[in-house]
Amino acid sequence: MSTPWSDVISHIIVKGIGVAEVALMHERSRSLVLADIVQNLEADKVPPVLRPAARLAGVVAPHGRAPVYLRAIVKMKRNEAAAAARRLVNFKPRFVIFSHGQWYAEDATVRLASALDWLLE
Repeated sequence: MSTPWSDVISHIIVKGIGVAEVALMHERSRSLVLADIVQNLEADKVPPVLRPAARLAGVVAPHGRAPVYLRAIVKMKRNEAAAAARRLVNFKPRFVIFSHGQWYAEDATVRLASALDWLLE
């Protein structure tokens, strides 16, 4: 699909059952913007009563990933979602910016691959 920003920002859609994550890639800066497929919450910014649940869900920095429920529904379209995840990693982002949590300012590609290992296996 062509958009007014297609020459600057490209996108990849990661689909699950009833959900679609649109990842935006700014080519020139090698920045990747994600909404929910990786959440990397800073523990000290999560209310203390919710921290154990966030850790169990696997969404706490520095090793955040998709929450359990999202992993389950994305895995229902595993082949398509895995191909999209490979494209995200193959983009080799320098930075990964999240809607939820601390962004990757260093080792972004390696950390992204680790966060998506549940889908890339």
